[in-house]
Amino acid sequence: MLRLRVATVDDLDAIVELQARCWLESYAGVVPQEKALDGGGHSRRRRWADRIVMRRRHVRVADEDGQVVGVVSWGEGATGDRRGMELKDLLVSSSHHGNGLADELLDLVPTREPVFLWVYRDSAPAREFYERAGFVSTGTTGVDVDTGVDVVLMVRED
Repeated sequence: MLRLRVATVDDLDAIVELQARCWLESYAGVVPQEKALDGGGHSRRRRWADRIVMRRRHVRVADEDGQVVGVVSWGEGATGDRRGMELKDLLVSSSHHGNGLADELLDLVPTREPVFLWVYRDSAPAREFYERAGFVSTGTTGVDVDTGVDVVLMVRED
């Protein structure tokens, strides 16, 4: 049975593993393989622990029979002259692509204000998903700090 719940420190290893799998499977050719296989993800684990324990982000997981199959995180963000709600991560196991789980996770992000996100420039499926969810590209580009991959800023004005 699938349930959406608040992430805990007990989910850290599963979240790090899910992120690495997504980078290897869903973003193959976009995220360099060495970034996904960075010696076990120790730095990613520390960052996720900080997000969960210090509540630097709101983090929710999709748990199916004790296995994390999706994660979403959001929080206050700022980039250039834009400040507000930022969708930081939305990761779904490839085994759950196309079943609406990404939409369910995205629906957890508060929409009382505009929401912005950075999406990998060369990931057409991710950009198309966000466009279907009402996000539009601003034309602003950057580089993802964790992966070194080019990203595009998208905004949904709710």
